[in-house]
Amino acid sequence: MQSFYSIGSATLSKLLVVLVLTFCSVVEAVKYESLDVWVEQLFSRPFYFTNVTLGSQKQNVTVLVDTGSYYLYVEDVQNTGCNDMCKKHGPFDSEHSTTFHNLSLPFNEFNSKGFYGTDDFWLPDGKKISQFRFAVTRNQGEFGNLFGLASRQEDARNIYWATKQAGAADTQGYAFYAGDYTKGIAGKYTIGALDRAKYEGELQVFDHEELKFPFTTLTLADGQVFQMNNTLMLFDTGARAIGTTKEIADPINKALGVDEKGQVPCSWRNLDKSVEFNLGGLNFSVPYSDFFHTNPDGSCSSAFQIGAGNLMGSDISRHLYFAANQETKKVAIAKIRVTDETDMIPFNF
Repeated sequence: MQSFYSIGSATLSKLLVVLVLTFCSVVEAVKYESLDVWVEQLFSRPFYFTNVTLGSQKQNVTVLVDTGSYYLYVEDVQNTGCNDMCKKHGPFDSEHSTTFHNLSLPFNEFNSKGFYGTDDFWLPDGKKISQFRFAVTRNQGEFGNLFGLASRQEDARNIYWATKQAGAADTQGYAFYAGDYTKGIAGKYTIGALDRAKYEGELQVFDHEELKFPFTTLTLADGQVFQMNNTLMLFDTGARAIGTTKEIADPINKALGVDEKGQVPCSWRNLDKSVEFNLGGLNFSVPYSDFFHTNPDGSCSSAFQIGAGNLMGSDISRHLYFAANQETKKVAIAKIRVTDETDMIPFNF
């Protein structure tokens, strides 16, 4: 019987080859698609954008990434009101694509009007989603081109479902990493896998089909603690502030010293202070520079705004790595780790 120490060099070489091949096969088994995400200023506020490629001519279109809406829509080249932002982000020429099909179904969202159609959607690695469904608009809407990521239908409107059906992803789900635009570090929007390098500790997992997380407590810089009673908050990258009810917002803003117009001195954004959030047991801090934001008119406001529904905008959510698995109907969050490193792993929740 041959001991380990008596194994010859040839045998060791074979074992090493087997180990390397096994490792490579494990890495290759994680199928995913990843799109670069960056920040541009819109309405004097930072929003996240990415590129998508559509049609037989592989037209590149820049779209606003919105986890709070449901569909992809792009402005058509025939939009007579195409402004500078529209021209910069690239309107889509539906008539120039030989694979485009007009479904003759009306579309009307965010003041954008047009029609639904289908065309080929090209993924970053060159794989194709055949006849992905999206809307084409022919007037200048509120946001221009918008990529809504909240669709849960099991059909060609859902980018996660469609990517998995095309064999380009293992899991019908996604993860969002914001990077840090204040330092020029780009983010990533990944379909089908998680990037373990991009978050600290373990993921906090919740049983929710939508991208909603329980808001447990808020601790102000002076130590005051507000019980938020695990109110479910929708993470919405298409918004900036925290939208909530008057009953929740008013006591917090009063304790912060916000005036009757909802405004604060803009100098507060430069103070070395922070507000601590607890979402379902996960604690993280948000500096005053994000908690108070600048408005288009130059004034500054609290993150807590009275509005329809309970949502948490990108100034808060950008401090977290978050993901949604549509197959298990679970969502997860962790503190973000800003890094250029990558460690792709399969969905584990």
